[in-house]
Amino acid sequence: MTLGYTLFKMKKIALIVAFLIFSSANSIAQIIFERGYFIDDSGTRVEALIRNVDWRSNPDRFEYKLAEGGEVRQADIKSVKEFRVYGASRYVRAKVRIDRSSDRLDLLSDVRNPVFEDEVLFLRVLVEGDATLYMYVDVPLIRFFYRVHDSEISQLVYKRYSTSDNQIGRNNFFMQQIINDLKCDNISPDRVRRIHYTRRSLEQKFIKYNRCMDPDFVVQRFGSWRNLFNLTLQPGLSYNNLTIEHQRRNILNPHEGSMFSYRFGVQAEFIVPYYRNSWSILFEPGYQQYRVGNTVSETSSPNVYSISRIDYQSIEFPFGIRYYIFLNDASKLFVNVLLVLDYSIRLDVSYTNGRSGNYSDFVNNLAFGSGFRYRER
Repeated sequence: MTLGYTLFKMKKIALIVAFLIFSSANSIAQIIFERGYFIDDSGTRVEALIRNVDWRSNPDRFEYKLAEGGEVRQADIKSVKEFRVYGASRYVRAKVRIDRSSDRLDLLSDVRNPVFEDEVLFLRVLVEGDATLYMYVDVPLIRFFYRVHDSEISQLVYKRYSTSDNQIGRNNFFMQQIINDLKCDNISPDRVRRIHYTRRSLEQKFIKYNRCMDPDFVVQRFGSWRNLFNLTLQPGLSYNNLTIEHQRRNILNPHEGSMFSYRFGVQAEFIVPYYRNSWSILFEPGYQQYRVGNTVSETSSPNVYSISRIDYQSIEFPFGIRYYIFLNDASKLFVNVLLVLDYSIRLDVSYTNGRSGNYSDFVNNLAFGSGFRYRER
């Protein structure tokens, strides 16, 4: 007996269709420009429509238009002091000393101290106040910078290195920098030594310091990594195809049939915090049932029997990717490609003359879908 449950029988065709749709979606996303501004070398502020690709690595240039339908122009770090996409991100130009030592285990330096080089970079503003926190990313490199009052922008130093006995050492000098420069009653050295060299951990400490210095401090959001995880219930109908083939001659006719059945599950979605939150990773475990009776008329022969009832229950483990196409601030389309692992927890087949059998199977399939979301619903 074999069990076949498919959403698409032609996996290659589904993959080709998915590729074409994702390519089209990507082309649409590439022409989206959003409101923002930039400040040139003369100090002039120019309101513009900036192409927002939600840069994974800090850019050194960007494209913009002065009006809808206008000419697409390009500006770079040589002529721009600062630029911002409203509601997304803000970058400022700075000449800094940066340590680019690798953090890969096979490329760790055996030198504990950072090796600085002078560079002119666009730094992303994370927290702005009496103490300002910046971030620089050049995948996989991540470095944080800071400035207190009107001081120069300096790197917060964190470096992993290889010790003489082939262990991994850590230079956590950034903790001492925070202790020295972010002095406040509610920031104790013991708590500082428990923070991590991550965006969230450092943001919290800088916000805490700014509120300590100014009780009326208001956090400005230049884009956030929050709300990156969605968990939703997924009740609905499932269209199933079940095929049972027999090799024994005394069983009448194989069974093959399609029908709708109910399905219940949950969807866990992690939104990738880059590329304007256009991509996400999905996991949709769910339960479904396929039940049918009197599939073949009975026979009077005692040696020949037929299927009288099928009860099939399974748990699906679909996982894959989703791509969003933003129509406006409230509406967006999405397309999914999922690999479905379908495990049958019950396949009970009853036959005439009182015979029955219980079987199980594990089937892999490819699923493809699309949908519309309005105001996150």
